[in-house]
Amino acid sequence: MEEEKKDCPECKIKNSLEKEPSSFSIKQHDSTPTKVGHAVKKSIEEFKEDLKEQKKDLKKEYTEKDE
Repeated sequence: MEEEKKDCPECKIKNSLEKEPSSFSIKQHDSTPTKVGHAVKKSIEEFKEDLKEQKKDLKKEYTEKDE
């Protein structure tokens, strides 16, 4: 083990050094865990709804031209 140093070698002051705790970080997890593929399924559902709306609009536009 390494011996504890208490005297500063630079300024020659005795008993001036103290050990500070090492810095560390804590990783925080999301409070709502998501299952694998959840984002993909959600996107697919949104695209399906958009596609339905586009089809509906095109049908409406097509029938308006015929009138």
